Amino acid sequence: IAKRSDVGHCGRCGERTGNSPETGSMPESRPTAAWEVQTLEWKVPRSFPSCESMGNAASMVEAGRKQGNALYSVNDFAGAVRLYKRMLSVGSDQPHMLHSNLSACYAAVGLMAAALEEADATIAAAPTWPKGHYRRGVALAALELWPEAALSFRRALAGEPHSAPVHAALE
Repeated sequence: IAKRSDVGHCGRCGERTGNSPETGSMPESRPTAAWEVQTLEWKVPRSFPSCESMGNAASMVEAGRKQGNALYSVNDFAGAVRLYKRMLSVGSDQPHMLHSNLSACYAAVGLMAAALEEADATIAAAPTWPKGHYRRGVALAALELWPEAALSFRRALAGEPHSAPVHAALE
């Protein structure tokens, strides 16, 4: 484990740099969701580039989003949530994608109120993006708010008429 003196902080995002353990407690021990607790282990992805090596915030956010997607694909929802939230704090020109991914993470672990909140943030950032309405519909359906869910799915379908997941959700 790296000693505090071996670790610096990025001037852009404040993220720790230098030697770091491959696994350990989540930084700062602040839970970001009800299902994240202080004892949760979080793997620090070796392939995640440091802020200094990325050159600009937009490319760093895109790399972070892709890494979060990779974590999501292996069911590391806590790790994905942390990356998506970190990328939102850095600043993104497409925050709707990060909020949408957060909604999917929360839905995957059954936190439907949080999934709905992130879906609403997605729609606020990009009102015509169909996936935001689809995410909202998924959360509302899980909460058994059927008329509202159907409305959200219809809005998603209006923007993406050939979407198989949306058609399946409406059946």
